[in-house]
Amino acid sequence: MKILALGDLHGKLPSDLDRIIKKDKVDVIVCVGEIPPVPITPKKGETREHAVEACNKEFENLVNKMCSYGLPLIVMRGNAYITTREGNEITRRIFSPHKNLYYEKTGLINVRGENFISFDMIWEEWSHKGISKTFLKRMITGNESRERKLNKLLDENKNSILLSHAPPFGYVDLVKNKRTDFKEKHVGSKILLDAIKRHKPKLVLCGHIHEAKGKANIGKTLVYNLGSSGDYAVIDSDNGKIIGSNFL
Repeated sequence: MKILALGDLHGKLPSDLDRIIKKDKVDVIVCVGEIPPVPITPKKGETREHAVEACNKEFENLVNKMCSYGLPLIVMRGNAYITTREGNEITRRIFSPHKNLYYEKTGLINVRGENFISFDMIWEEWSHKGISKTFLKRMITGNESRERKLNKLLDENKNSILLSHAPPFGYVDLVKNKRTDFKEKHVGSKILLDAIKRHKPKLVLCGHIHEAKGKANIGKTLVYNLGSSGDYAVIDSDNGKIIGSNFL
């Protein structure tokens, strides 16, 4: 199976998407993170309300474009539109018309005989400084149940492809920007790392930490951080090899 693996879009698909899909004979599209053009920044003279409306419309356009090829599309939501009721309602409205779109926060998706295990954004207390303690407490409430479910799915589905928004701790997760609290710091998921070491999926596709995009190995498991804003890789699911990419 040929997987077109897209990084966090943030409003931008690869410029030559049509050619990539045709040339590399893509079987399934995977997007590991934020689809809309977030964060929302109003243009000069534009109201916040109009900027939000434009972002929602572009979110819908991007989903429609990816689904227009008639290929199975598996998406992560990442950090975007998931912490408010309004964001969840907008996402459901945009996703629901598409029968070839698959989304699970933590779950199993079987596409053309290949098992994909989905593990969307996970907040972990140690790796998120500068965030409201009240917000963080709310967001990590379900971590233990999600961790149990992830390990159960990986145990029951050997040799699967694991899709995660966040990278595993210590691998393609190094923040290198100038934020004081995150300078030169690994910020990946320890829950994910433990599951990978325990169950050894054949392939892990992730994003979230854009500046850490690239490839790593955890034992025999291949890990690709797919970057953002038009970054992509076409991957052979049988052996994890890159067929085509604009950054690898």
